Amino acid sequence: MKPTRYLPYLLFILSVIIYLTGFLFSYDYLVKDWQSGNRLDTARSVAEYAVMYASLLLFCALFRRYRYGCVVAYLLLIIVSVNSFISYCCYLVYHSGFNIGMAVSVLDSNIREAGNMIGYYLLPLFISLILLLVNILVVNMLSKIKWSWKLYIATALWFIMPAVFLLKQHWFGYKGGAPMVKNIIYHFKDLEGAYRLNKNMAKITDNKVAYHYQKEDQGTETIILVIGESVRKQNMSLYGYTRTTTPNEDAQQDQMILFSDAHSPGAITNLSIPLFLSPISPQDYSTHIEKVSDNVVNMANSQGYTTYWLTTQNNIKGVTEIATFSKHKKWVNGYDMSLMPFVADALKDKNKKFIVIHVTGSHPDPCLRYPESFRQFRDGSPMDCYDNSIFYTDHLLGELFKKLDGQNAALIYLSDHGLKYSDQKLIHADSKESTRVPFYVWFSNPNLKNHYRFDKNVDQPVSTSYLYPMVMKMLGLKEIKLDKVENDNFMKLDHKVINYKDLNP
Repeated sequence: MKPTRYLPYLLFILSVIIYLTGFLFSYDYLVKDWQSGNRLDTARSVAEYAVMYASLLLFCALFRRYRYGCVVAYLLLIIVSVNSFISYCCYLVYHSGFNIGMAVSVLDSNIREAGNMIGYYLLPLFISLILLLVNILVVNMLSKIKWSWKLYIATALWFIMPAVFLLKQHWFGYKGGAPMVKNIIYHFKDLEGAYRLNKNMAKITDNKVAYHYQKEDQGTETIILVIGESVRKQNMSLYGYTRTTTPNEDAQQDQMILFSDAHSPGAITNLSIPLFLSPISPQDYSTHIEKVSDNVVNMANSQGYTTYWLTTQNNIKGVTEIATFSKHKKWVNGYDMSLMPFVADALKDKNKKFIVIHVTGSHPDPCLRYPESFRQFRDGSPMDCYDNSIFYTDHLLGELFKKLDGQNAALIYLSDHGLKYSDQKLIHADSKESTRVPFYVWFSNPNLKNHYRFDKNVDQPVSTSYLYPMVMKMLGLKEIKLDKVENDNFMKLDHKVINYKDLNP
C-alpha cells in the first residue's frame, strides 16, 4: 500500500485536532469539567462537534465535485478558519473564551487599533491559515473518492444536528446559565448578538432626557474628566508601586480626594465607560441601551456647562454615542499630549466648562503610547513599556494641574479598566486584578477641596460607577444613590451581572 494512500486520513485527523483544540479554547469549562471528573458531558460535546465538523468537510468535498460548487466549498472552509482564528486569538492573546463582550470589541475595532495588535495575532493567524490549507487539501482529495449513499447522508449531519439540538433545548431546556450554541460556526451567535447590540446604540442619541435633580449650589466652574485606558493602579507610585511612575500625581496628593480601593464595573472599554458615565444598571445594558442617553455630558449640558469631548481614541460603540452629546468634539491622531492645544483652547471659554479627555493611555501595545523621550524605564523588565506609558500619562496630568492651578477647577481621573498580568503578558480578563483602577479628584485649591464631602468613604471598596453621583455634586446638584453602586454590581464579558466580591482574583 502506497504511503500517499494514508495522506488524506492523516490530514483529516490533523484538521479535526486543530478545529477541536480551538473549540475547547472557546469552551474551556469543558476541560475543567473533565478535570473535575464530569467527563461524560465533555466527551459527548467533543464527539458531537467532531461528527459535525467531519460532516462539513464531506459536504465541501461533495460540492467540490461540481463546477461551481467549489465556490461554496471554499467559502465554508474560509468561514471555519476565521471561526478558529477567533478561538485561538482569544485564548492565546487574552486567555479567554469568545463571548458577546469580545464580539463587540471585534466589531468596534478599527484599522489602526488592529495594526497595533497585529504582533499578538501572528500565531493564531498562522494556525488558522494552516487549517485552511489542510482543509483545502482534504476536500480536494475526498472529492475524488467513490461516493456511497452513506456518505451522502453524512454530508447533511452538520446542519441536521444543530436543528435537533435546538429542538431539544426548546422542549427540554438546558443545564447551566446559557445554552451552548451547537453548530460548526459556534462564534456566530455572539457576533450576531454584538451586531444587534450595536444597532441598538442608535437609540441612545434619539432618547431625550429631562433632568429634575435638586440644585444645591452653582457647581465648580471648570471640571475636567480624564478617562485613562488600561491603567493598573498596581503600576502607579501614587498607589505604592516601587517605580516612580507618577511623580506629578505624587506631588499633588494633598490636593486630591483619592479612592484607595476603586474598581471598574467591567473589564473592557465598551462595557465599563458607558456604565460609569451613566446611571444605567448592568442588567439593562443589553436590553435598554437607550438609557445611556442619561450621562454626565448630557447632565452637564442641562446645567448650562459648555461641554467638550477631546480624544485620541477611535470610534467605540457606546462611548462615541455619549461623546456626541458634547457641544464640542475633537478626535486627534498622535500621542495623548497632542490633545493639549485643544484643552488650552477650551479653557479660554469664559463659561462654565465640562471637559472630557479620553486618552489612549496604556492601550496595548504600550510601547507605542509614548515618544522616545519618555522611555524612563529600560532595564529589561516586561513592565518597562507599560510603566513608561503610565509615566507619560502622568506627564499629561501634570500639565493639566499646572493649567488649572488657582482656578475654580477640579480634575477627575479614572481608568476604563486595568489589565491582568499573566505569563509576562497584560490581558483583559474578568478578574479583580484587571479591574483595580486609579480613581481620584484633584482640586485647584484647598478651599474647593474642603467644600466637597462625597457620600463614599475613600478607604472603602468602591466601583467607578460612583462617578455619576460624584459629577452630579460637582455640577451643583444633590448627589443621588445608585443601586448598582450600593450593590457593587459588575458586568462580565459575557454580560452576566455579579457582585464584585464574587469575581475571580
